[in-house]
Amino acid sequence: LTPLEYYRLMGFSDTQFVQSALLCGRAEAGNVITSAQMLDMPLTQIVMDRQAANKKNTTSNTQLYKQAGNSIVVDVMEHLLCSVWDAVPEAFE
Repeated sequence: LTPLEYYRLMGFSDTQFVQSALLCGRAEAGNVITSAQMLDMPLTQIVMDRQAANKKNTTSNTQLYKQAGNSIVVDVMEHLLCSVWDAVPEAFE
């Protein structure tokens, strides 16, 4: 599996993957996302091209695998919080 596929399995969006994959910050990630939309190219292709061209501005695949693996599945966390909300609504007041 690729890092993007790991992020998708964990419930993250492609945009969140791009933000993690680019070290330059959210502004740089925003530029990449905008470029992908304007060029009608997949985000993954732009990120992979960028990784090949300029290693210092990207996170390594190993680090992306670790980031995805050290998180909780978004959908599972949402379900757990909704269950707690239903069981103990006063805890959220």
